[in-house]
Amino acid sequence: MHKASPKIIVVGAGAAGMSAALAAVEEGASVTLLSLAEPFRASSARLREGIAAALDTAGEGDTAAMHAAETLRCGDYLAHEKRVKGMCDAAPGIVELLARMGVGFDRTAEGAIRLGKCGGATKRRLARAGRSTGVQVLTALAGQILHAQSAERVHVMPGWEFISLIIDDSGACRGVVAQNLRNMEIRPLAADAVIICAGGYPALLAKHAASVESDGAAIAACYAQGAAVANPEFVQFSPYAIDAAGKLRALPESSLAEGGSVWVERDGRPWHVLEEFFHESSGLVPRDIATRALWKAVRDAALTPDSRANAFVDITQLDPDAAAQLVAPFLDACDALAELDALREPVRIEPAVFATMGGLWVDARHASNIPGLFAAGGSACQYHGACIMAGNELLASIYGGMVAGRYAACTAERSGRAADSVSSDLMNAAKGREEDVVAHIAAQEGSENAHLIGRELGELLVESVWLEKDNAVLKKALEKIDELGSRFSKAQLPDRAEWANAELPFMRRMRRRFDLARLIVAASLGRDESRGAHFKPALPLRDDAKWHCITRGTWSASGPVLDFSERVEIEAELQKREY
Repeated sequence: MHKASPKIIVVGAGAAGMSAALAAVEEGASVTLLSLAEPFRASSARLREGIAAALDTAGEGDTAAMHAAETLRCGDYLAHEKRVKGMCDAAPGIVELLARMGVGFDRTAEGAIRLGKCGGATKRRLARAGRSTGVQVLTALAGQILHAQSAERVHVMPGWEFISLIIDDSGACRGVVAQNLRNMEIRPLAADAVIICAGGYPALLAKHAASVESDGAAIAACYAQGAAVANPEFVQFSPYAIDAAGKLRALPESSLAEGGSVWVERDGRPWHVLEEFFHESSGLVPRDIATRALWKAVRDAALTPDSRANAFVDITQLDPDAAAQLVAPFLDACDALAELDALREPVRIEPAVFATMGGLWVDARHASNIPGLFAAGGSACQYHGACIMAGNELLASIYGGMVAGRYAACTAERSGRAADSVSSDLMNAAKGREEDVVAHIAAQEGSENAHLIGRELGELLVESVWLEKDNAVLKKALEKIDELGSRFSKAQLPDRAEWANAELPFMRRMRRRFDLARLIVAASLGRDESRGAHFKPALPLRDDAKWHCITRGTWSASGPVLDFSERVEIEAELQKREY
């Protein structure tokens, strides 16, 4: 039993990371919060859709049980039912807590929270805060972190990058090794428990609408040290992305729920694809269904096999005054990201990677297979299954962070692995290992360019694990990844400065991308069915008899080792997914 407060390290200062830190503090822990940048640059900031909760302020008869059922259905039943129910039961309380923290949710004239609708949901369930729900949530959580700092319960370390775990001889996590990206100091930090909340890996693919830092480097580092990764083959697409100054940005889908439409230009006329194919739901279907239907229509409407038709989101028929209130996040995204006036002309769209459903494997307490290591948010695989329902990404980050923070602190109290007992030899060995990695990177010689290789790797993943997957293409992709890895070993470090050297951490993260890329492709090859965002035209049906299971990948020198033995826990009888 600890005489002092448990010492918890949280990696990442987004919604999941700050929620985990605050929950651990409530359990009496002392928290160190590592962050690459300020909280407002976290991936949570781009979540404009809102946060999902069955508040039922619209009087539609919504319940947490319905929220859970539709979350499971949207995710093609690849998430454990009890865990999803726990999240959805907690959602109304989380929204109320955020409101008390100062998040200014949109309100009706009577003062109730105004709710929006999203694809895959039958009820209005999205609580929005103006045009920037994610930013407001991060602001509120950051305010609470400041209070905890003033009470000396949280120590924030901005500008520090998580490099690796400190693992003792028993295989338990005893802390982390981090690097100060300003003065390049490498420092080992001991802890009773570590919580990884550093986001997912959408930026690993070339056509993404995420932050460039969302490349899964933290996941890959843990994976290389023995942490299992779950469902890496499931990559979330948004069909509603725009090209904003050379970078893809995902638009909120709220416009469709409020009277907007999506159409493809065919024979010079609008073809309202989603409304035609999914008439009963007015085109509001989960993103994976919408993406495949819409871009199949784009191919079908092309004038020649080599050409492409254009797809648009159209809200020009909406009343401007009503639109300013009902689709504010959509209007703001169009204007801020690409200076588009969506009320005057349709907005041209294309698909982009938006998020990832896979991440570190965790149990119901958000504990990984490594004792003392926890994960939440985009870094963990838990609540989304095979497709993310809008509004659940922000909810899952906050709820998962709370669960991870609480259990990490409680487990640390009982584990007997006090941070103060970590030997200096173990700390120095972990630091020396990372200094050797830096020396190896600095010693690389050759004419290859690491940035170009990174782009080629991203384009290769787009070709192989994009909207449709083919086993022959996936097998060739594995060979190509090895070829790119060999070329990377001949890439020189272009900047050898000892202060604020951005090239060094990039080269280190690039080394890890190859491991994660192999895992994604191997898992895509291994799962021979179609489910949610994972789609193989040669095997277009979901196969519950064989594949109603979690993909679990572990690292080995010869390549990823896949395990499909964990069956998904669904108590209720599965219902056929129909759209």
